Amino acid sequence: MTDRSRLADRARLLTLCTGLQHTQSLDLLKCVPASAPVIPEPSLEQQVFEAEFLSAIGGPYDWYAHPLGIASAHSTADGLHLCLDPVAFPTMLVEQVLPFLTSDDETYGLAGLRVITADGHVVLRQAGTGAAIHLDNITPDQFAATARKWHQEWGVPHDEALWQGPLGRRLPQEADFINGHRVHFGRLQETAWIGSGLLRRIAMLHNATDAYSVHVRRKHSTQWVVRLERRGVGWCDHDQLRDHLLDPDHGFGLRLKGAHCNGRIPGVMCTLDLTDATGQRPGTLQVRLLKTDAVDDLGEERGHLAAAGADLQWLDRVLPGAADAAPAA
Repeated sequence: MTDRSRLADRARLLTLCTGLQHTQSLDLLKCVPASAPVIPEPSLEQQVFEAEFLSAIGGPYDWYAHPLGIASAHSTADGLHLCLDPVAFPTMLVEQVLPFLTSDDETYGLAGLRVITADGHVVLRQAGTGAAIHLDNITPDQFAATARKWHQEWGVPHDEALWQGPLGRRLPQEADFINGHRVHFGRLQETAWIGSGLLRRIAMLHNATDAYSVHVRRKHSTQWVVRLERRGVGWCDHDQLRDHLLDPDHGFGLRLKGAHCNGRIPGVMCTLDLTDATGQRPGTLQVRLLKTDAVDDLGEERGHLAAAGADLQWLDRVLPGAADAAPAA
């Protein structure tokens, strides 16, 4: 394989995993040694922040144009850069990420998260660390308007918006919250390599599968679970996703521990169980592929996705047969 074809192949893989345009992937990889991974592994503090963010946004909101509302994700020297679906941003920010004090003086949201601005976009930071998640397509004005509306609707006093706290340290309420949930945060840190690895490859959950619905959650144990729901037409093909997760060039150090396939039975899941390839890092990743009944009318689901801005070619691929039944967006 020539250097040029090798670069093109790596760019194709980066695009599949991250959602970047192919030309963007080419430009990024021209500055990276051919022997380096397509997607680098971050520092531990960056891993933990990314895993905490993914755990917060992976809940029941699945009517987005891209997995969990993330159109693209790529890493640079200053942290992880995300582009969010405009429909996803307000819910993701308000209901799942921003920390504040409740009426019972409890911390809600990501304890220690701070919001700053840089180069015209919003940056999420973890207090006391160098960890950063850049929201490249969210402007400070968009953030301010969304936060202000949230204050009004949720009755959050200005001085209880914890994301406005000091960048260099956690506030006492946040430190108390983390100390009171030591087991939870300890397990999060132990398995952060899984959450961070998934977030950096989030586009794979659409591009390497025919799933129309994506959920990610971390159980209180050391297991991360990805739940993919697909139209019940044809055999459940999970080989492509499995191979990408295990690939040494753009995977993140996994080995297949076990697999169970019920791909011909509607309503029954296929599962892939993965663990650290070296056996040294704790935690497991389970991918669950749920096949809906082939006779189910998924026109409403297609309508929700179309209204959220989903690509029509992607919709035709993941929801075949639902186009005629879909309501107008």
